[in-house]
Amino acid sequence: MKESTRVLVALGAAVGVGVAIASTGSSLGLRLADGLAPVGTLWVNAIRMTVIPLILSLIITGIASAADVKVLGRIGAHTLATFILLLGGWRWSLCLSRPQSLHSSQMAHGRCCRQARSKRHAR
Repeated sequence: MKESTRVLVALGAAVGVGVAIASTGSSLGLRLADGLAPVGTLWVNAIRMTVIPLILSLIITGIASAADVKVLGRIGAHTLATFILLLGGWRWSLCLSRPQSLHSSQMAHGRCCRQARSKRHAR
């Protein structure tokens, strides 16, 4: 069996065990899961500490290897546009999910929040 297949099977088994423990409410299972939670936290933090420098070095290498300034400018424009779109999408989802979490002065100036509230009250 390939390693990637084994990893996916193990991931599926872990999700299945987690769902089973949560649905049964077994005190032993919940204590066991709580005991293993720090191990999972350490694992996720270790992955973050590895992946973030790799991505940063990949970005720096990609910028340094760009021979044409026009290509570099196009990549920068695409990156900025993607960031702005993601930020706008996050803002819109925040308006739809929790308009009360935004400050009232922000809500007074934001059209998206007024529209989200009017759609929610219309239901």
